[in-house]
Amino acid sequence: MDEKAKYAYGLDIGCGTGQSALALTHFCEKVMAIDPSKAMLKNAISNNQIEYRHCNGQDLDFRPNIFDIIAFAGSLYYAKSKHLLAEVVKVAKPNAKVIIYDFEILLNPTLIALDVTPPSKQQLAYDYTVDFSGLESQNLQLQNKVQEEMAFALSLENLSHLLLADNDHYTLLAGKFGEADLFEKLIDRLQEMAGSDRLQIGGLIYYTLYSSS
Repeated sequence: MDEKAKYAYGLDIGCGTGQSALALTHFCEKVMAIDPSKAMLKNAISNNQIEYRHCNGQDLDFRPNIFDIIAFAGSLYYAKSKHLLAEVVKVAKPNAKVIIYDFEILLNPTLIALDVTPPSKQQLAYDYTVDFSGLESQNLQLQNKVQEEMAFALSLENLSHLLLADNDHYTLLAGKFGEADLFEKLIDRLQEMAGSDRLQIGGLIYYTLYSSS
């Protein structure tokens, strides 16, 4: 998608607390952000370009041919269905962009450096590459599908939070270091590894672009 392009109206499906909707405001004059979680919406970021609305995750209760961009930021895995695809086609303008993207932080090298065996792929149910493939629609054409690597520096505190936020990782790390003061123990061990207060981490960006007809 052209980073300089500007659109009138965008739809963010599965907006959570609004981070993805906020990103969409750089491309759109107005953004409708929807999510099935009232708790998420209650804590959503306030922005005068964004309108938040509760939804059931499948029905898009908007008039036909209204949105220039429709985005799924890490949300399609939980909502993919023929019905949702039909709803997306219904509310998309002709030639609208439908964008599906996700981001995976590659924590396995850090776990291995901590002498912890990462969970196998079979244990991980989530699919970062999910798109609308397998669901037939003549009104949505695949334009591009990309997977890109990137690297960035994380503070040891943020990295520790990420490692412990995953239940499988927490169990493995607690088994290695013990549950008592696990967060502090993890930061100390990462400090020994990094020799500084930040550590370089890899990531993968998954991006699929469709165009409506």
